[in-house]
Amino acid sequence: MSAAPRQFPVIYKNVRRALLRRFPYALMFVIEADETLTVIACFHGSRDPVLWQKRT
Repeated sequence: MSAAPRQFPVIYKNVRRALLRRFPYALMFVIEADETLTVIACFHGSRDPVLWQKRT
């Protein structure tokens, strides 16, 4: 993921989502101004996706 983080879609403001292949999880992250990645949430696919938006 860190090799090309901009390949993942923006889903809310500047938050991007990376779906994991082997597990039903999604990583929500932002790309900071200095090109570092900040992970906001790691959510199971069956959870309510609105819950992570409170963390932004």
